[in-house]
Amino acid sequence: MTFPAGLLTAPYDLTLTPADGPPLSARCSDPGAPELADNAEGLTCSATGFELVGDAARSRSVRVTVTDADTGDVLIDGVEVRLDAVDEVQPNGPGCPPTCFVRNGQLAVAGP
Repeated sequence: MTFPAGLLTAPYDLTLTPADGPPLSARCSDPGAPELADNAEGLTCSATGFELVGDAARSRSVRVTVTDADTGDVLIDGVEVRLDAVDEVQPNGPGCPPTCFVRNGQLAVAGP
């Protein structure tokens, strides 16, 4: 998923709530933070967005919550994002039978 340019400039905590699975969470844009060790498998993130791979990419939509890692302020509060498949891999690795999907979406943020 791609965030609008310049939306996230500081370390943040990302929570994704898929329609059909448990929530996934990650610390993002914070190199060296000990919280990185707890990031959900199959979820990678940066200041420009996130990507889901394997089991994490099974859902076609997620609710996205972004919290400023330093202040705890909620920056994005449960916005639903549709995720389109951008790649399918067959044969695949462990954790994504029979087809492994890579998904991406676009976060729309209302203007002032």
